[in-house]
Amino acid sequence: MRARRRSHGITVLEIVVSAAIIATAVTGIAGAWQLYLKVSNYGSQYVAGAILVEETGEALTLMRDSSWTTYISNLSLNTPYYLYWNGSSYSATTTQQVSLSSYLRTFTLSAVKRDANDNISSTGTTDTDTKDVIINVVLSANASTSVAQSEMLIHNVYQN
Repeated sequence: MRARRRSHGITVLEIVVSAAIIATAVTGIAGAWQLYLKVSNYGSQYVAGAILVEETGEALTLMRDSSWTTYISNLSLNTPYYLYWNGSSYSATTTQQVSLSSYLRTFTLSAVKRDANDNISSTGTTDTDTKDVIINVVLSANASTSVAQSEMLIHNVYQN
């Protein structure tokens, strides 16, 4: 009869296998965490871009309400403008303005045409009291990729 040997410790092979399992788990968790941070950062960029688009639309509405003639109608069509805040009011400028430390937002005005029934169309008479506005927000580090974009019509409601 053979005597059974009792194990009094952990073998080197068991330690190596355990270390490999732990290393694999830690690597997977670190990779997942890194992906989470990347997705979270992208999400934050898009939320900030959406907020800047909304603010630009509201600023243009405020400029329109203050004076269509002063702030809107004298702007050149199809020219990108930056929104500038001087501490008390907004204005349009062609000088680059960085928002929230890393975003560039522009808006471009285009002519709006109306047909004989006064509906907006691609042909017809130009409506000088209505402008098509495209608002675009990009990261200043990567100015070729749009973070947020919107289009709106702005109309001289108060005939001012």
